[in-house]
Amino acid sequence: MSEAARSVPMSGGNRGAVVQALLPFAVLLIVGALLWQYLDVYFTFSAVPDEVTARDRARYTVTAGIGVAVAISAVVLALVRRRVLAFVVAVVLATVMIGVAAVFAVPRPDWDPAPIDNGPSNYEPCYSGSNDCVGG
Repeated sequence: MSEAARSVPMSGGNRGAVVQALLPFAVLLIVGALLWQYLDVYFTFSAVPDEVTARDRARYTVTAGIGVAVAISAVVLALVRRRVLAFVVAVVLATVMIGVAAVFAVPRPDWDPAPIDNGPSNYEPCYSGSNDCVGG
């Protein structure tokens, strides 16, 4: 270590500033990792995508959990240090992080509604004027 580095100790305020400056970049890296994982699982040139494995689920869960924790840490640190701009940036990044974790989840959430039950499988519709209706 050089003499200049030893003579300038890093105070607690400086450490907080360094951490506060690095946390948004960490959130952005984790958002990118989540998008990469989503594409790794679901992007395919064939008609049928591969099955989602337990490894894919675990990788997503760990990455999303770390991402949300880092984003919340950025918000809390900005509040504790009373930095308004850092707080606004942290809240925006936390919202992006939570949104990406929800929308690009692995396995994909089922956004489609349940199929409608159309009655028994042997049901034949009765059209007016066809004279094929049971009971008239």
